Amino acid sequence: MFRIACASLFTTLIAPFALPATAAGYPEKPIRLVIPFSPGGGTDLLSRALQDRLERALGVPVIIDNRAGAGGTIGVTLAARAAPDGYTFLVTSASYTFAPGLYKKDLPYDASKDFKPLSMLTQQPLILAVHPSMPVKSIKELIAL
Repeated sequence: MFRIACASLFTTLIAPFALPATAAGYPEKPIRLVIPFSPGGGTDLLSRALQDRLERALGVPVIIDNRAGAGGTIGVTLAARAAPDGYTFLVTSASYTFAPGLYKKDLPYDASKDFKPLSMLTQQPLILAVHPSMPVKSIKELIAL
């Protein structure tokens, strides 16, 4: 049961390709999780929490490969250019969905064609906060100010 649960966690990663038909021996070599951010951030910490369980469930090393820079573009590009063999996965954040709108002509990958989303790993809220001395209690009041 634990092996099935961990394997299902593994499928929640975003893969830079459709997994090929798996041979009976998959996985036969280490699996790489490309994290397009610096170590210590939320995406990195989540990936590291999964790493040990994935290794135990799959029986191969799972390597965290942090490739920070350019708002995640460096790591995402690396994952997009990886061999489509089922051994390189991309674990990213919401910034992945923003990049095509921000950098339409400059992205070296096509977010809708170069990747196959498998599942969402987490949900997290974003908040807008102000210093307590600010005389506002809502976004409407902040805009008016």
